[in-house]
Amino acid sequence: MRNKPLLWLIIITTIIRCIASSLVETGNDEAYYFIYALDPQWNYFDHPPFVAWIIRLFTANLYWVNDFSMRLGAIVCAAIATLLIYQTGVSIGNKRTGFIAAVLYNTSIYNGIIAGLFILPDSPAVVFWLASIYTMIRSVITDEKNPGNKNLIFFGLFSGLAILSKVHGVFLWLGFLIFLLMYRRDFFGRYQLYISLAMTAVVISPILIWNVNHEFINWSFHSERVEVRAFNLNWSTLFTMISGQFFYNNPMNVILIVLALISMRRSAIRPGKQIGSLLLCLGLPLIFVATTISVFRETLPHWSGPGFIALIILASYGIDRLINTGRMRFWRRALLISGSFFLFVLVAGITAVNFFPGTMGEKKPEERVGSGDPTLDMYGWKEIVPVVNSIRSSDVERDTTMLNAPLVINKWFPGGHLCYYLTYPSGMRIVGIGDLNEIHQFAFLNTKQGFLERGENAYYISISNYYYDPHLLYAEKFEKIELIKTIPQYRNGKISRNFFIYRLINSKEEQGNYFGNKNNESDN
Repeated sequence: MRNKPLLWLIIITTIIRCIASSLVETGNDEAYYFIYALDPQWNYFDHPPFVAWIIRLFTANLYWVNDFSMRLGAIVCAAIATLLIYQTGVSIGNKRTGFIAAVLYNTSIYNGIIAGLFILPDSPAVVFWLASIYTMIRSVITDEKNPGNKNLIFFGLFSGLAILSKVHGVFLWLGFLIFLLMYRRDFFGRYQLYISLAMTAVVISPILIWNVNHEFINWSFHSERVEVRAFNLNWSTLFTMISGQFFYNNPMNVILIVLALISMRRSAIRPGKQIGSLLLCLGLPLIFVATTISVFRETLPHWSGPGFIALIILASYGIDRLINTGRMRFWRRALLISGSFFLFVLVAGITAVNFFPGTMGEKKPEERVGSGDPTLDMYGWKEIVPVVNSIRSSDVERDTTMLNAPLVINKWFPGGHLCYYLTYPSGMRIVGIGDLNEIHQFAFLNTKQGFLERGENAYYISISNYYYDPHLLYAEKFEKIELIKTIPQYRNGKISRNFFIYRLINSKEEQGNYFGNKNNESDN
């Protein structure tokens, strides 16, 4: 790599992420995606399969499983994405354009932490999103040496892989088609465009085939998440979405993007070959759709994260050109503030997770301690493992029927944590019993690890920050439910939450398959 500033940026940010990955335990989503890797499929209840492949690859096919190896794939993806956004910036401007884009990318909370540190479907998705943008731009910027047709076909491949990572990759094609209809209708006369579309269809075909075989539950799940059932304005969810987008994309970065775009419009500064229009078509639709849905129902701010990537690239071109007007000091300070904010959020987050005294959430009663505290999602799971294993050993000495007793869960979180930190390392079976929309992929893991049989005993762990009473959940499914032990957990000397360990004695019925016998549905 000839560009030393870029090389140092990648090295420094990678080192920071490697250190951070080992300082906090996995979050709810990360631990849950581990069960994807336990049961390789062509699609899953919530998302396409690429995140499972990433986990499998970087944990050496699950032979090297720890918090660092789990996140290593995300860290590598962030480094690749940095190189891609730099190269994209160079293709529309110069090396400084590319470097500014790389800096803005890495100082974004969404790109730098959510997708760049935590192992999520977004981690590989942003890589293919950027590869798609690059090939789109190269297909539009044509000359005698670069007719663009090869890049157009590669766009079909990369956009398909983006969708295979996360379904919002379809917005790549939506944005591109909007651009072609508005500015480049000549593309519809190129057969390569249709080869590209066919390429995408082939790549994402496993998603369709899997859904056909599983009653389209993946599509139903995502449709329910975005369906507007009543056109009642909800200003609270809209405010949460907008403020979340502002924070996730780094407030200084958002300000810089807005300032750069305004200045570009006033000064008529824009990249040639209608690239500015292409980038707006790639960025704004996803942001607009996600924000519009939030007017009527709850959404998640990171949904629109990839849309801001295109705006980062466009703004970087503007900043580079504006620097030439003599305001170098202003833009340097702004980028420094952006980087400082990113580091502050990272350090503050790690500190809060590991050292906040007690809990930020509820303090009582004991069944609710820690409720509402998101920092507990990444804290203290390893501490309870030896205690639970000790209880199991004592039970087996007393009653050999407890030897193969599984752990029962009724919700995907904290089910993911209990699987990742407790049942998988100890070889214990984990069984999801509850509504399909609550246990998610655990319904499929049941078919791999084994359903609960009539007469079996089991364990259940309820956690005060996500408390569920097993008597209300499973009273009709087991002859007896008894509390074994309450384990208080402390953080920095103060109680943070409680773990309640239960025995579930003598299952009354045999658990069935969600796509056959529905006996496993609970009334919770």
